[in-house]
Amino acid sequence: MRVAVVGRARSLIRFRGALLAGMVSAGHEVTVFAAELTQENAEGLRSLGVCVETYPLARAGLGPLNDLKTYLSLVAGFRRVRPEVTLAYNIKPVIYAGLAAKRVGGIASWSLITGLGHLFTAPSFKTRLLRLFVAPLYRASLRANVGQFFQNPDDLQELAALRICDPDKATLVAGSGVDMVQFPLTPMPEGKPNFLFVGRFLVQKGINELVSAMALVKQRYPAARLQLVGSTDNNPSSLSAEEVERLVESGIVENLGWMEDVRPAIADASVMVLPSHREGTPRSVLEAMSMGRAILTTDAPGCRETVVHQENGLLVPLHDVQALADAMIYLYENLDRVQEMGVASRKYVETRFDVNLVNQQMLEAMRLA
Repeated sequence: MRVAVVGRARSLIRFRGALLAGMVSAGHEVTVFAAELTQENAEGLRSLGVCVETYPLARAGLGPLNDLKTYLSLVAGFRRVRPEVTLAYNIKPVIYAGLAAKRVGGIASWSLITGLGHLFTAPSFKTRLLRLFVAPLYRASLRANVGQFFQNPDDLQELAALRICDPDKATLVAGSGVDMVQFPLTPMPEGKPNFLFVGRFLVQKGINELVSAMALVKQRYPAARLQLVGSTDNNPSSLSAEEVERLVESGIVENLGWMEDVRPAIADASVMVLPSHREGTPRSVLEAMSMGRAILTTDAPGCRETVVHQENGLLVPLHDVQALADAMIYLYENLDRVQEMGVASRKYVETRFDVNLVNQQMLEAMRLA
C-alpha cells in the first residue's frame, strides 16, 4: 500500500522513525512529506527506506499566503505520489494534509494529535482571536479524516466538546512510545537524589514553578541539584538567556544547554521533574522512565498518564510551588523510594509505553499491519 506521512523533517526521524521503519517492514511504499528539510535529514530519512518529499511550512501564526502554499504543495504532492493512506501530526500539517487528502480524493487520511498546543491552551486575547479562524479549518480537516490518534483523553474530550472532532473516529494511544533498546535501564547514580528537567524553558512547561520550588529546596538542602537540559526560545513565554544565566549564578540550577542525545543527562539523574501545564504525552518523561528513573510531574493532561502516584513517581497540583517543593524534598530525603519508583517506571514502560506496542496499535488501526 502507498502511504504518506506528513510532518517536520527532524521530528520524522527522531519521533516517528520506528513507525516509518515498521511501515516499510510491513511491505508498504512509504513517502514522507518533510518540512524544514536539510540534506542531513533527507539522508537519515532515506536510510529508513522511505521516499522523501518536502513542502513549505510556516511554524507559527496564521499567514494566509504561507498557509495556502502549504495546502497547495500538499495537494500537488498527493496527486503526484497518489498515497492510499496518509498520516499527519502537529496542528498545521494535520489541517492542511487532511484538507489536501479530501481535495485529491480516494485517500484514507489519519491524524495524530500530539497535544492541543499553545493555540488551544493559552488564555490571551490574541490566541482566542486566532482560534476563531483556525478552529473551522481544524474541524473540516478532522471531519474529513478516517480517524485520529489521541495521546491523552483530555485532548479528545476538549476537541469533541468544541465539535472539532468526532469521538467515534478516535483511538487513544500511549503517546509516541519509547524505544526501550535506545533508552536502556541504567543504574541510579550514587548519593543523594538529583533532579533533571528536559524541555524548552517555557512558562507552559512549568519552568517558573520549578525554579521557585528549587529555591525553597535549596534553603533546606543547599547541596540539592537541579540540572536543566534545553534552551530558551523566541516564544514570549520563554525565560531569556540572561534570566537563565542569573539562575545559574545564584546556584539554583545547573544549565547543561541543548543536548541532541539526552541519555547521559538522564543517566546522571535520579528524578525527572516536569511541572508542565499540559502535554500530549511528554517524551522526555517516557525516556527517563525507560532508563529507570522516578518521575515528578503535574496532575495535568498528558502528564498524569505517565505516573501512578506513589508507585513510579509523584503527581502534584498544577501551579502549586509549595507542593512541588515538598515533593522534591520528600524524594531527596528518601533514596530508597526513588529507587523503587525507578524500577516501577521501567516496568510501566514495558507494559504500556514500549514503542513497538504503540506502533502496532496504530498500524492495526490504519489497516497497515
